[in-house]
Amino acid sequence: MIAFKLTRGTAYYVGRNISTEMHTHHALEFIFGIAKPFDLITAGKDFTGIFAAVIAPNQPHRFTGGNAPYLFIFLEPELPETGQIMKHFDLGKKKATVLTKLTCLPEAEKVFDFSFFVNDLSIKVARGSANPLDERIKSVLVLIKNNLAHQQFNSEALAAGVFLSTSRFLHLFKEQIGLPLRKYILWCRVLHAAEHLLQGNNLTACAHAAGFSDSAHFSRTFSVLFGVSPSSVLKK
Repeated sequence: MIAFKLTRGTAYYVGRNISTEMHTHHALEFIFGIAKPFDLITAGKDFTGIFAAVIAPNQPHRFTGGNAPYLFIFLEPELPETGQIMKHFDLGKKKATVLTKLTCLPEAEKVFDFSFFVNDLSIKVARGSANPLDERIKSVLVLIKNNLAHQQFNSEALAAGVFLSTSRFLHLFKEQIGLPLRKYILWCRVLHAAEHLLQGNNLTACAHAAGFSDSAHFSRTFSVLFGVSPSSVLKK
């Protein structure tokens, strides 16, 4: 059983027999099991035999599950809804927290329209609320995501484009996004390549479509961010 869908800064993945290495990525992550529990190791605390958890962005963690379906939901922190969800769980202070077990896994569409978070997790999520990101940073994010395949981004040029010094731009970017510029660009490239892989393209074509030099570079980066190889979870 495998299902992987991506849309508007949200990823939905269901798989079984998943075990990852210790890894760190940019997204807010939810994990849910139904038939069997899982173990979650974080940098600060270990959780064993649990059925649901949420992990703050940029937190090292390792997942070990059994021969049963598990749902992984990834939300980009730049989404205004993600900020509301993080505030609900106080994830500015906590690195991860255990949640109540679900009776069944939600459909992808209910995750993408955020009704799952409202109705099943009782989180007050206001769709389309104002994004607190600085307008200059928002414009840079759009530029990056629209030019992943054909551009190697230069911090000096990006800074000049929003009328900031390079040092001020890089400081503001990390302050607003939570990642240095180069790491954020890698995150975007990995997700873009994953989308192409789901469309049936081979690893080399996916890598080039996202601006990676080759498939090995894409695979290494994916493994660092998610603790597993892309071929092991996206092409079953």
